[in-house]
Amino acid sequence: MPAMSLLSARPFRNLAGRSLGLCVLFALLLWGGDRLGAALLGRVLDRSHDTLAEMYAGTAKGDIVVLGNSRAYRHFDFAAPSGRRLVNLAQPGASTLMSAALLEDYVERYGAPRAVVLELSGLVADQDAALVARMFAPRSPRLAALLRAWHPRYYWGGRVSHLFAYNNAFALNVAHKILVPMPPLLLDGRMTDAQMATLREAAGPAYFRSRPENLRALEAIVALARREGIALRTVIAPVAPGYAAVSGYPAWRDELAAHLRDAAFADFGTGLVAAPALFVDDLHMNRDGVATFMAALAAKGYLAAE
Repeated sequence: MPAMSLLSARPFRNLAGRSLGLCVLFALLLWGGDRLGAALLGRVLDRSHDTLAEMYAGTAKGDIVVLGNSRAYRHFDFAAPSGRRLVNLAQPGASTLMSAALLEDYVERYGAPRAVVLELSGLVADQDAALVARMFAPRSPRLAALLRAWHPRYYWGGRVSHLFAYNNAFALNVAHKILVPMPPLLLDGRMTDAQMATLREAAGPAYFRSRPENLRALEAIVALARREGIALRTVIAPVAPGYAAVSGYPAWRDELAAHLRDAAFADFGTGLVAAPALFVDDLHMNRDGVATFMAALAAKGYLAAE
């Protein structure tokens, strides 16, 4: 009787062993397929005309690097002739902490640019834009560290599955720009006098308030520029006048002026562009306002590489 029981149990043990082996094989194929799929997708997206994709693909070398959030992304006319190649590393919503990571990545890949233009509104931004750029984290220990510190669930998700980093709308936008060029970044539309007047009434808590981690990142950018011999030019792009008065802007500007004593600092937040018709909202100008802003930057030598 015991012998019969032993014989009858052997097929079940063999079946269990085969099942375990198949499970291990499936897990290895899943793991390998994820890594291989992400690597292939990354190589395909290297052909995109998106500015960040070009930077990590190795095709973004230029004379002047522009950093900041949407108030740099939308306020520099990169098609305007300046005699120098401007590299646009500004991103909507980007914090100064993220800008510092992108600049260090740029210097590591291409060497020091001749100049950096940093729009300072990123000092008030949170770190959510790092989520958008997480597809580049495998190529950037700095972006990976930013994700791990501020968005650990997404960081570890990307460690478990490399394809997870591509599961967002930004990756689709980057893929779309393989087939089409980057669209114009300048905005259209015009505010009315009545809309400008309502900005004062609708203002909430002070918008212009630097976050500590971004101030530390600003100090790191200043130190990097000094160490690498980069001409650092900091600037505040124009703010709609009706909003500047109620958003904490004057105190914030004065704080930065004291903080940036050793760096070139241009305050165009108020005074340069004041007409409502040159803005589309409280923080962004239209293309006519941008033309005025670009002319002022050129007059100050901010678009010169020397």
